[in-house]
Amino acid sequence: MKEFRKILEPLKRRILMSISRAVIETIKDDQGIQSMQASLLADEVQDDMERFQNYGLTSHPPKGSEGIAVFPGGDRSHGLLIVVDNRKYRLKGLQEGEVALYSDEGDYIKLKRGNQIEIVTHTLTVNATSAVNITTPSFNVTAPNSNFIGNVGIAGGLAMLNSNGGSGDINASGQVSDHTGSMDQMRGIYNGHNHSDPQGGTTGGPNQSM
Repeated sequence: MKEFRKILEPLKRRILMSISRAVIETIKDDQGIQSMQASLLADEVQDDMERFQNYGLTSHPPKGSEGIAVFPGGDRSHGLLIVVDNRKYRLKGLQEGEVALYSDEGDYIKLKRGNQIEIVTHTLTVNATSAVNITTPSFNVTAPNSNFIGNVGIAGGLAMLNSNGGSGDINASGQVSDHTGSMDQMRGIYNGHNHSDPQGGTTGGPNQSM
């Protein structure tokens, strides 16, 4: 039995040394694989530990984040970080099945129950070099001010629900109408109108037509 334990002891030690909790100290994020310095045991600090992330997703965790370090073959000279989390900033209170991306500043994108997606941030910027296409039966924007730089085309109707003012020119290739008639109708009335002549009969039409 003693000999058996002697044989197993190195294997046991390698197994125990093959995995460890880690606290992130510094991060290098300028290479193909992110590398970190991490504190492991009480007096053990590992440099240049490669952190493997899922393809298509990447992050730069804050200092003090926690992770799981693995050491292939129990060799502590070269460790790998396979997961990093941060209990201080992790988005909490998700319902079963919900998914979220978040930052330490409070920004998040949450895929919620009921087929809803919620985005919370200070400034949202979309850069699309070809087009932005949105297809939906209802599109609502709540903003005290909205600015459009460039041409705006509206294929359907446009309803003004409140009093509005504007500056600049308005050019229309079709009719411009209000609740009493179109500008074309008003132009026809003006061009064809006359007045009663005090001396009898009626006056002629306007000297200048619209």
